[in-house]
Amino acid sequence: MKKLLCAVALGVILTGCSDAPKDSSAATPATPAASKTEFVAKADDAGTQQTFTRAQLKQGYAIFKAECSKCHVGGQTYGTYNVREINLSLDQLKGATPPLDNVQTMVAYMKKPLTYDGTENLYDKGRHPKFDNFADEKLVLVAGHILKEANFNPAWGKGKDVR
Repeated sequence: MKKLLCAVALGVILTGCSDAPKDSSAATPATPAASKTEFVAKADDAGTQQTFTRAQLKQGYAIFKAECSKCHVGGQTYGTYNVREINLSLDQLKGATPPLDNVQTMVAYMKKPLTYDGTENLYDKGRHPKFDNFADEKLVLVAGHILKEANFNPAWGKGKDVR
């Protein structure tokens, strides 16, 4: 009896580990899978998607590091402009007005930064730089980097303000 149970259990285990194709009628993810060298971001509020290559993400990181990391190390806001409560975590980006969880609104924000509730222009108040002198292509790369980190880096925006 023990041998029979072991044989049945082994058969179940081996069947579950087989390389046989899965049922094609199973639900598929709503977003296309990106390769390990790509990141697929939400491009706009309409649900359009934008794919970033690894090289583009590296460019976005380099621009972010040069232009944004003075105040946003690891996605945290370090209060250079007396704003410490807002960070670049996905929850914070989604909660902004308008939500900053897509490339289009992120680029618009970088050109005209607004308070978290969307009511005041931070640039006019001297509380955030604006990057309207940057080409849109550069801002898109920065947005790609920020959104990739916000979606996949659990520590992003969760740092402690040490200043």
